[in-house]
Amino acid sequence: MHNKQTSESSGTIIPIAILSLASFLLWSIFARDFTPDFITNAGELTRYLFVKGIFVVAFIVLLARTGTLAAAGFNRPIRPHSILWGAPFIGLGFMIFGPALQTGLEMSAANMMGWIVAVILIGISEEGLFRGIVYRALAGTNLWLKAAITSVAFGSVHLLGLWTDLDPAIVLAQSAFAASVGLVLFNVRLSAGSVWTAIFLHALFDATAIIPSGGIGEMLADPAVLVPQMLVMTAVFLLWGGVSLFFLSRKQNLTPALAV
Repeated sequence: MHNKQTSESSGTIIPIAILSLASFLLWSIFARDFTPDFITNAGELTRYLFVKGIFVVAFIVLLARTGTLAAAGFNRPIRPHSILWGAPFIGLGFMIFGPALQTGLEMSAANMMGWIVAVILIGISEEGLFRGIVYRALAGTNLWLKAAITSVAFGSVHLLGLWTDLDPAIVLAQSAFAASVGLVLFNVRLSAGSVWTAIFLHALFDATAIIPSGGIGEMLADPAVLVPQMLVMTAVFLLWGGVSLFFLSRKQNLTPALAV
């Protein structure tokens, strides 16, 4: 079984993973050049819905046409207990969103629904890529190395923010935090045997951070406050992720779905 899965990865999954990752990077860099002016002028939310929506549709079509949706973890059973490995997302989400609910949300209902759709698209694209097809392409790799590669890769793509108007300190802190988030989501993916729980947690966390702030730009507007917060969260997520991976790697009853 293991040799068959490794062979499958080498023959089909690896080229699809490389193509998907290259497409994600190129689209992230050049999407602005292909975005109609009326969408750009409509604001941040509309732009995110357009850019993320285009990639998700193309990505899912690619996986479906190449028969790799299942290999990427999109149609395997959901294991509800896997959400426990993502506990920091839930705890941090309550810490951010709770006070915002008490003081009241300034975002309109229409914008809130728009951002909910946007974070779902972000979750599908990033989890389907890093904890989906790239994760599967590394079948047969040492578990800790596999976790490191997928997490560092996830953090590294956030460095593209260095070519935007964002403060470089925020971009670097966000990249480090994203890598730690990737480690926690790796454990969720490992436990779940699918990407669905990771998509849910990713979208939930993004929503609880973006909606109270009023948008991504507003969320990343204050480096003096945000950078220390992200560095602390990075340490917490790395600690949780490392300990969790230790226990998961020690389990002797991993199913084949968890082991690849």
